[in-house]
Amino acid sequence: MANSDFEWDDVKDSTIIESVGAIAVYENPNGDVVVRQKGIDYGMDEDSVVIVPVRYLDALIKKLDRLKIDLIGTKVDK
Repeated sequence: MANSDFEWDDVKDSTIIESVGAIAVYENPNGDVVVRQKGIDYGMDEDSVVIVPVRYLDALIKKLDRLKIDLIGTKVDK
């Protein structure tokens, strides 16, 4: 069993991975792409939602691919 005296606020400098809410990507009834992140902590229980009209999907994917290369240094598999 874990130590019950443990306090996350006391080990902020040691935390290497923060909590991340689940992320879903799906099509809405209007044919748009929806990226939804489950609301967690941070004082909000509501999900965060980004709606991308399908006509902008290619631009979003290209930008994400460029960011992946810049951040990770890996070419995107095609």
